[in-house]
Amino acid sequence: MVSPSEGPTVDRGLLARLRADVGDETLRRYADAYLTLLSGRLDLVERAVAAGERAEALRVLTDVRVGASMLGAQRFAARAGTLEAAVRTGSQDEVEAGLALIRESARLMASEMRREARRSDREQPDPRD
Repeated sequence: MVSPSEGPTVDRGLLARLRADVGDETLRRYADAYLTLLSGRLDLVERAVAAGERAEALRVLTDVRVGASMLGAQRFAARAGTLEAAVRTGSQDEVEAGLALIRESARLMASEMRREARRSDREQPDPRD
């Protein structure tokens, strides 16, 4: 797994391969759906943690992490994994710090993800290169 401080915000090569597999429009729709739901999912995690519902927080975080990974946002996925670990251990200070960090990371990742997902096939390098 990529550590939270390493790697690109969004892996352009992975997005190019995904684009080659599914096309521009499908990639855009998937990225838009993921990013549209992200803030609400992070809100759900925060509410679940506050209510002591760790299993629910972990379920949502798994969705967040897997979706990010599929879209090439490995650094963000790693941060979601770090937050999952904090939720598992029950360390409230670590969870609060992790939630703040993941929200900040989400803003940065979302901006780059939107930009990259809106590029067309013609603007992308060949993923086979």
